[in-house]
Amino acid sequence: MYMGEHDTESAGGIPANGVPSDKAVRQEREQWDEGKTVKERIYETTLTLREPTPVSVVADRAECTPASARRHLRWFAEIGIVEPVGEGQPAQFQRSKAVA
Repeated sequence: MYMGEHDTESAGGIPANGVPSDKAVRQEREQWDEGKTVKERIYETTLTLREPTPVSVVADRAECTPASARRHLRWFAEIGIVEPVGEGQPAQFQRSKAVA
C-alpha cells in the first residue's frame, strides 16, 4: 500500500515510514533511460528501501520478474547492500544499515 501524495516525505523523497508514493515511483521510473539493465533498476530501487519490502514489490517497481528481483537481491545481500528480513514467505529485503 502506497501513501497518498499529501503525506510527509523526507528530503530524499521517501516518506518517514519508508513507503514511496505512487508519484515517487513514477518519477523513479521516468529517470531510467532505456539502456538501464534489470540489475541497475533493482539496485536503484534497493537504495530507497527503508523498511522490509517483499521481492514482488521490488520486482514491480523495477519492472522485472520476481525471479530476477530475487536473484539480484540475493547478490546485493551477499555484498552488503541489502539485508534479508526474516525467514518466512514472502521473502523480504531492506537496505543495509551500512549503506544507510
